Amino acid sequence: MKKVTPNGFLAAYKKYNPTYDRYDRYIDEAISHLFEKYPGHKSIEQVFAKISLVNRVYRASVERRKKEAEWKLAELLVANNFDKFIAPLKRIQRFNSETFAGDC
Repeated sequence: MKKVTPNGFLAAYKKYNPTYDRYDRYIDEAISHLFEKYPGHKSIEQVFAKISLVNRVYRASVERRKKEAEWKLAELLVANNFDKFIAPLKRIQRFNSETFAGDC
């Protein structure tokens, strides 16, 4: 399987979704602003709101698999100190192929 960098993925996504810069970019920015306003993961209600928004806007289908899945996922993230888990990501100023350490 061919490896794809984050920048390569975004380029391919824009190729197959030519309206990204016209429409979808603003959805991504609105979601990013919500995450900036509520960066923590200590409140189940705030985590639930973020999960629900992403799930519903991007049609991630979390809800299809289990009843009340969004709420249960929020509880799980809060109970397992998700902030500590993602803390290293906060040092990244911009997400691109240079800052991405994982394999795609």
